[in-house]
Amino acid sequence: MATYYITNHGNDNNDGLSLKTSWRTLSRAEKVLSSSHTYYIDGLFYDLDKISYIYYRIFKGLNNAKINGKNQYRGSRLNSYFKNFEIYNFSCLFDYNPSTFKNCYFHDIKIFSRNLNTGYSSIVYCVFNNVNHINLGGIIRNNTNNTFHNCKNIYIHINNTTYNYGNIKQNIIFSNSSIRITNKTDLQYCLFINCSFWFSGGGLGTDETEYTYPSGTSGDEKLQNLRERMANVYGEYFVDFYSDYLIGCVYYTGSYEDIFIDADNDDFHLVPGCIAEHLNRDGNYIGAKSTSTLINLNQFTLTNVGTNGEILNDNIDSNIISNIIDLGTVKKILSFKNISKLFIENGTQLNLDNTLGTNINASENVLTNQTKYMVFNNNIFTNEPYMSAHEPYTTFIANEQQPIIDENGTSGNGLGFITYENGIVKEVLYDNNNTLEKFKLKCSKTNSLLTDAVELIMYVNGTPKVNIDRYGNPIIGNADINFNDDESVYLYTRYIQYNIDIKSNNIPSL
Repeated sequence: MATYYITNHGNDNNDGLSLKTSWRTLSRAEKVLSSSHTYYIDGLFYDLDKISYIYYRIFKGLNNAKINGKNQYRGSRLNSYFKNFEIYNFSCLFDYNPSTFKNCYFHDIKIFSRNLNTGYSSIVYCVFNNVNHINLGGIIRNNTNNTFHNCKNIYIHINNTTYNYGNIKQNIIFSNSSIRITNKTDLQYCLFINCSFWFSGGGLGTDETEYTYPSGTSGDEKLQNLRERMANVYGEYFVDFYSDYLIGCVYYTGSYEDIFIDADNDDFHLVPGCIAEHLNRDGNYIGAKSTSTLINLNQFTLTNVGTNGEILNDNIDSNIISNIIDLGTVKKILSFKNISKLFIENGTQLNLDNTLGTNINASENVLTNQTKYMVFNNNIFTNEPYMSAHEPYTTFIANEQQPIIDENGTSGNGLGFITYENGIVKEVLYDNNNTLEKFKLKCSKTNSLLTDAVELIMYVNGTPKVNIDRYGNPIIGNADINFNDDESVYLYTRYIQYNIDIKSNNIPSL
């Protein structure tokens, strides 16, 4: 089994065997005829619709791997494994799908899967937001710890019993969604918030004909109404040692804002202390994301930065210093997702690099080979297969090995690029360490004031690792020039404080 890499700065003529020699497109993987390979993906991609069928490949997203469907009808199956992706903007993603998804974020998809699955699949730790027609049918081995928010027409169907073929549908959060159960299928240890239901396929002549919200005032009354409706359609429930429907489930009559950190802004981590934090049969959390410390801009001291994340003056250095944040207990830090949002999603801080040069290229100018550029304003078409456009605030590396094709199919020179009107790119210059997206961090396991904490230099993306002193205290972060990876350990801490410096030449000034 081989390992391949696909990035936004790659080239499909490379061997794909390392990040430096990565491929450029997802569809390049289809040309590798044998199966069971692993593909590491980093960047924003538009060509999933070019992949017709791949038998069991493993796709793993790095950093902020995104797949934009351009509102296209994709339809065909993949039969592969996907982990750590944001997948969005499809009119139809699958006609049917025997693939496995883990820790993926699906949003703004009109049809996720049109028909019942016809092969084994698994969906775990995934978030579905504004996704319609989700057909969780056929032989799904595992459907657990998922979150569905603002989803319509969720079809749930399993062959007769909850445990047939090892199927499990539990530990799920359904919020503002409509759920259709199409045979005697049970859900266990799930949380329902403002959901309607449609029960059918019982064979007793009592099938329901539309989505209906449960009656009752309290959550217990609404849950009991659902049980009675299921018994009316499917008859007496009994499987293994259970004798009732919806074991361990809760119908919550409050708001989803009590459950999720900030669902309106794509953060589906659980609010500490909410009902979903310990709802599953093992006392653990349900849904796709565990609890998270709320980190908003109003918890920071801001210099030359507005409360919405915008830079106030492009010619002055900016700084963001957080309040000291208490994680509650000593925890292993797997990522800095909240800080990543500051770098990637807020205004002009998108795709922040250590140093941006002053070189600005307007439409149809010539780029420098193997030089990195950032896109501003309108999309541009560069030397990429399938005319994949770069959206604003994405980066790419100019490459002369392939001709350019603009939106009209017109060929250009290898280093040129075609833009919509007023499209502009700006050269990105690396610092001496050839590193990007760093910030400073103070942390301590015991000192709530951080008076003795050393300031660490850390990467925004990736798992934070540190070098420690003889007492176990962090002394060097994994973005520091003196960091020793061979002697590194994971970062465990309770109290943290972020410090983000943004130099004036990092900020787009057009």
